[in-house]
Amino acid sequence: MISSINTRQKPRGRLTTAPGFVALITVLIVMALGVLLAVGLSLRSVDSGNTLVADLDGVRAHYAASYCAEYALDRLKNSSSYVGNAMRILDNGDTCFIFAPGGSGNSNRTVRATSTVNGATKKIDIYINTIGPTMLISKWQEVADF
Repeated sequence: MISSINTRQKPRGRLTTAPGFVALITVLIVMALGVLLAVGLSLRSVDSGNTLVADLDGVRAHYAASYCAEYALDRLKNSSSYVGNAMRILDNGDTCFIFAPGGSGNSNRTVRATSTVNGATKKIDIYINTIGPTMLISKWQEVADF
């Protein structure tokens, strides 16, 4: 007797996969996308944190320069011959510098002060109409450069 031979062959051109292979690949792709999303969000939060620190340094520099400007105004009110050219150190360790006041006498004077905190520089420029008996300030502004 002739045994029957299985002449059925697997169709050519079709991929045959083990059960669960597609599910495994899908899970791996979803995990890879999750990792990419997590890394992207982490990098963004680090960048935002750096921006926040830079903004804080700018605020500290602004207040330090304002402190020096007010200090100079107080000294100028007490003595119109105040010469400036002084560095001040604040309680928190920040520093500021007062330039020599412009003008002379009791009218049309200028006061300039600056501070740099971790690379953030702020400059204050003040125009004074009269010093005494009541100080009249015509302009107080933060400027990019003197």
